Amino acid sequence: MLSLLDRFENLVNKNRLVELRRLVDREIENLQGVTEQKCKAHKINKDYCKRCSNLNCNLNNNENEVKN
Repeated sequence: MLSLLDRFENLVNKNRLVELRRLVDREIENLQGVTEQKCKAHKINKDYCKRCSNLNCNLNNNENEVKN
């Protein structure tokens, strides 16, 4: 959760509102549980989850970042 808040803060400080809006929308979808059904990359390539940057997705197998 702290890494997510750090990402929000960095985007706000850099005045990157479009990216911030996309990130917030993606996190809302994560909380609703619809991300897994909407993920086009996972539908095409099941191994994509190993390098996915979406930390809160239930399908994410990325071990570079630790889930909080």
